[in-house]
Amino acid sequence: MAQIGLKAKHYGLSDEVQAFIYAAGFRVIQELDNDQLDALNTWLAQWVDSMQTACDSPYAPPAR
Repeated sequence: MAQIGLKAKHYGLSDEVQAFIYAAGFRVIQELDNDQLDALNTWLAQWVDSMQTACDSPYAPPAR
């Protein structure tokens, strides 16, 4: 959860975290199980990687 919090705060991904939680059928991050937390962290890592390499998100259409 610490890694998720750091990514959400540092990269401004709070909305994406909340969207993931809602999509999983929950209201707060504490309701996610370990597998879901791992999936969320992996998903956020892909966002961060895309930002660091100045690439489009793998989950969105090209911005260009």
